[in-house]
Amino acid sequence: MPVAKGTPFDRLAADLARYPQLSFVDLRSALRGAKGGERLYYQTDSHWNYLGATIGYNTLMPVVRHALPGLTIAPVTRPPYEAGVDYYSGDLAQMLGLQRQFRETDVAPIWKILASPDTRCAKRDAASDAPGVETYDYRCANPPRYTALVYRDSMAIPLIPMLAENFARSTFVTSERFDPELVLRLRPDIVIAEYVERTLLLPAAFPMPR
Repeated sequence: MPVAKGTPFDRLAADLARYPQLSFVDLRSALRGAKGGERLYYQTDSHWNYLGATIGYNTLMPVVRHALPGLTIAPVTRPPYEAGVDYYSGDLAQMLGLQRQFRETDVAPIWKILASPDTRCAKRDAASDAPGVETYDYRCANPPRYTALVYRDSMAIPLIPMLAENFARSTFVTSERFDPELVLRLRPDIVIAEYVERTLLLPAAFPMPR
């Protein structure tokens, strides 16, 4: 059996290059370029931290603004870090059952952003959540005119409070399946799909319904 060339990410990027109507954002070079500065990934977790997600946000949003003329990109607020107080223990430590033994300083604790919704435009509208699938719906009281539908995996958790600030309504869906009926019902101005490389093969197992 022949071995496929490149990683799943490389093959996806090459395939999507055939569809210029789609905007494909590769975050690898931006993240590599930021190496050597502050820590962008957790040491005890398989995900990026809030600072890593900020690199992703700052790379993605100019592409979104190009697709949505007149969009003003919301600035990112960095949560304060308190030395000796702010620690984090993630999924890698949990898999070992050693959450207390393995923990790290949390230099940009996202929980402080999530714990202060009064400081942000976007407010969660729990009444709009769809049954049967994990969704988060946010609305801005004084919003720009655009709306967004975001398909995402767990890497997007720290992106949610950043992205939601840019739209009148933003719906975040945790699903590998693209649902045309949801797109037609919400009629968003833009659809964003965020996936970490390790989940790229999942849509093949859960194809778009016809």
